[in-house]
Amino acid sequence: MTGAPGSDRNGNVDRLWHDAAAVVEADLQDDAVAEAFEVYRAEIARSRLVDRVGEVEVTLTGGVDLRGRLMDDEPVADCLVLRAPEGVRWIIPVAAVRVLYGGASGLRPETEQTPETLTSVLRRAEGSTLELRLRDGQRWHASLVAVAADHAVLLCIRSQQQVLVPFTSVEAWGLE
Repeated sequence: MTGAPGSDRNGNVDRLWHDAAAVVEADLQDDAVAEAFEVYRAEIARSRLVDRVGEVEVTLTGGVDLRGRLMDDEPVADCLVLRAPEGVRWIIPVAAVRVLYGGASGLRPETEQTPETLTSVLRRAEGSTLELRLRDGQRWHASLVAVAADHAVLLCIRSQQQVLVPFTSVEAWGLE
């Protein structure tokens, strides 16, 4: 005996509907997954290293490792801002980063405000003592005397000698 139209050979209509619903649901899930993946790819495409947040370890091009929490509340253009456990606020130009471990992707708002420039941040810190990590691996403690367009005037704590340091020589600026 054959079943009614729309039923299987045993007359089981529910099973046919269930199978058809499963096929439709799989197609919808595939579409939803594909759409979610496209949104994910678009977000990755617009994410930047400076948008990352959370606990990280940063290896600088000179081989020095810095650890701490990436800060997103005081952005500096083209720089990571890292708060180290000892309280030092490191400003690290992205060009000085060899590898970054950890953290999470952060998304900047669509209506992002323009971040401060490195020179603006350093000018506000004039007169402060800071720690510098130079590209050749040296570690300096100095007073920030003045900030020019492409270099800083520093008074080295150890030698009491005034020096001019190009921004390109500095991998990380440690503000206390």
